[in-house]
Amino acid sequence: VMEFTLPEAVDRYADVARAVGAAEGGTTEATARNGIERLREIMAACALPSRLHEIDIPEDAIDRMARDALKVQRLLKNNPREVSLDDARAIYRVAA
Repeated sequence: VMEFTLPEAVDRYADVARAVGAAEGGTTEATARNGIERLREIMAACALPSRLHEIDIPEDAIDRMARDALKVQRLLKNNPREVSLDDARAIYRVAA
């Protein structure tokens, strides 16, 4: 989700990167990307699942999950980037 949202939240994600101790990059976007990678490292260190299959969600659930995600308007309104049904499907596929 952060990678999808990054184009519309570069400065915000660079701030997050700094807060979690990620390395500064040559650009604000590079710093933000370092932060995303640092969060992945933290998740791994905490043994938190990062893939849908790790929590027994099958790929055939992606379409239903994407449709359901678009029903949660309070989250979508606050998201810095508009999310279409195809976007939601793609986000879930990457996480599968």
